[in-house]
Formats: sequence, C-alpha cells, structure tokens
Amino acid sequence: MRLIRIFIWIAVVVFAWPGFALAIEVQEVTSPKGIKAWLVEARGIPIISMDFSFEGGASLDPAGREGSASLMANLLTEGAGDKSSADFKAETTRRNMSLYFNSSADYTEGSFSCLSQNCDQALALLKLAVTKPRFEAEAFARLQQLTLQSIQQRERDQASLANRLWFSKAFPNHPYGRPAEGMEETVSKLTPQDMQQVHAAVMRRGGLRIGVVGDIDAKTLAAKLDDIFGELPTGSGKAEPASAVMAQGPVLESTVFEGPQTFIAFGNPSVAGDGVDGMAAYLMTELLGGSASFARLHQSLREKSGLTYGVSFNDINTRSASFMQGSLSTANETAMQALEKLQAELALMAKDGPTEDELRKVKSYVNGAFPLRFTSNAAISQSLLAAQQLGRGTDFVERRTERVNAVTVADIKAVAAEFLKPDKMVVVMVGQPKR
Repeated sequence: MRLIRIFIWIAVVVFAWPGFALAIEVQEVTSPKGIKAWLVEARGIPIISMDFSFEGGASLDPAGREGSASLMANLLTEGAGDKSSADFKAETTRRNMSLYFNSSADYTEGSFSCLSQNCDQALALLKLAVTKPRFEAEAFARLQQLTLQSIQQRERDQASLANRLWFSKAFPNHPYGRPAEGMEETVSKLTPQDMQQVHAAVMRRGGLRIGVVGDIDAKTLAAKLDDIFGELPTGSGKAEPASAVMAQGPVLESTVFEGPQTFIAFGNPSVAGDGVDGMAAYLMTELLGGSASFARLHQSLREKSGLTYGVSFNDINTRSASFMQGSLSTANETAMQALEKLQAELALMAKDGPTEDELRKVKSYVNGAFPLRFTSNAAISQSLLAAQQLGRGTDFVERRTERVNAVTVADIKAVAAEFLKPDKMVVVMVGQPKR
C-alpha cells in the first residue's frame, strides 16, 4: 500500500500540470462480448484505476426492505469465491490494490485501483467480488450491525437528519424520499437471502458503465472486460423507477433538535438535460451558493450579516429528477431572519438575473476549477463514469468550456424566473428556531 500511495502522489503532480485536462484523449473500447468502457491511457505511471456502475441502486429496494442494495454493496468485499472475508482482505492488501463498492439511489458502483504489475491477480479478485460474493452469515451479521449503528448515528447528526427529512418532503411518493442506507426497522429484518436476490437483480451487463485510466491499452482492456464482467447476465433485471416529481411548495417542516444551532435545508425543482438551460441552472447555483467568495448567498448571509459560517446551493441531476438544494446552519435566534434573507436573495436573482460582471466571474471560476477534477488516475476514472451516467459523449472535456461560455445573462435570467421560486420552496428546519 505504501507503493501505491507513492505512485498516486506522483500521479497527482503529473495530472495537476496546467492544461492536462484539455489533453485528455478518451477512447471508447468495446469488448468481443459488447461490453463498453471509456479509456484514458496513461502509460507513464504504473497504476490502473477503474470506476464502474450497474443500473439499479437503493431506489429499487423493495418496500419494507430499504437498505438492501446498500448492505449488499458493502458485503461484496467480505469474501468471494473460495476466499473467506479474512482471506479476501488479506489478498487485496498483498496485491497492493484498493476496492470498494457503494449503492446510491440510482446505481450500484465500484471503484478499483492497483499497480499494473499486479493487474492480473488484482482483476481476478475484482471478478470474484462482482460475480461470486459469499454473503457469509458472520460477515452479514457484522455489517448489518454496523449499518444499524450508522443509522442511529445519522439520526443524532443534525445535518444528516435535516437532509433525510428534506428528501422525504421533496419526494414523498418516490424512492428518492427514502434513505439509501435504510431505516432501523427495515435493515434489522434483512437476511443473507435478501442480499443474494438484490445481487442477482442488480449485477447485470445491461446499463453497465465503465471508466478506466492508466497503464493499459485498448486491446488488453477489451479482453479484461469480458473476463471480469462477461459472465454476468444480460439485461437490467428490474424495471426503471418512475420519474420523480418534486413536491410543489411552499413546504416548511420544523423538527426539534437540542442545541444552539438550527440547520436549514431548502430547494426547488430544476431543469433537466445537457443543453444551455441545464448549464445556465448550474452557473446560477454557483453564482448564488457556490464555493467562490463572490457567491451572493455567501456575501449576503456570511460576510455582510454574519448569520452563518457557510451556505451552499447546488444544482443536482439524477436519473429521475433535477433539482436545486441548499443548506446553512445558523443560531436558533436568527434562523427565521436567515431564511428570510435567503429567500430575498433568491427572489432578486429570479427577478433580475445576474450582472454581466457576475457571469464573467463565474465562467472564469468554473472553467479554472474544472481541470482540478483530473488530478489523479482515480479522479479521472470517476469523471469518465459520471459523464457516462449523465449521457455525455467522449468529448465532454473539450466541450465543457464551450458549453460554459455559451451561456448568456438572458439564459440564466430565464431559468431563474422559471425555476427559482423562493415562495414555493421545500424547506426543512432542524433545531429550535425562534419565531
């Protein structure tokens, strides 16, 4: 593991070099069995990174079995094939490789890295985890208990509680309204047989997306793809979840939480798609609640009013919904004042849009920050996977700046007027706000 950390550090230095992101060449590789992957060859650094996803995650958990996909994903590295949990972990350490899985609302995802000198043995372990997990009783019971403890801790964390409640109010009739990790009453009822069922349903080649970066060529990768994933069943296994329609506000939900602060989560629907409107919505949320110092909400609520240490506002696109969501934490005594000032800033953007100077600044900021997503093999493979999930082409890196620069003040103003409705937000307040 020390060797792989050294090589990762070298990769960070190389990939962070100015202009590298613009030089990325993405190849689409198709295996003899028709499995596709995006590849960026980086032959100078002896590391291979792979990120992949299967369609179907927590949103497909059966009612009463919420948390199934999440627990199944966590168990994939707890023994596979002829290797027990302890043997599997020892082998991954010996091979200087990293491997983990997780389940989001829409996908079951895997992330893998190894030294190229250990490629064959490491990929063999990956194949076992994907195709022949053991779901042993001991490992299942241990991770089930850890999950229950995590859920209990989540309910004691103010921000996590507010986020969970916000999704339950924003998507009350859709799986997005349920926590991916599940609830105590559902996770406690799960069995190893449930894990086998969700594995069979989710781990299929239909909808499989793969991003690979590193010391491997297209021909070699094509053969490896068939070896790792070729035995999986075709098709997607389960029907798509219904499109999610975000609740129309105004919704204001308040939950008591002991402490000096109130955590506020808020949001509106947004525009779907990869066109000008989608980019305009992204730039608008960056102007309002991004990480740049000139962001309006940062200036208004922190710098000028001292109401919060930080406020965020993001444009989020999932497979079934597009929405804007933000959050802030403030003193109980100023919670309502902070909410009112927040709504006033959003209303001003909806009415007038941004200035030309603000648009120039945010374009410069996001174009400058974009290459920072490509600072290592692993970061690039994650970006390749995300681009595929969003339905973008292999030229997504080259087109990014073009898409940003095409947005006008009028585009943002139009999106803001249609979607940014502070009087119809879904708002959750967790704390003891003073009215």
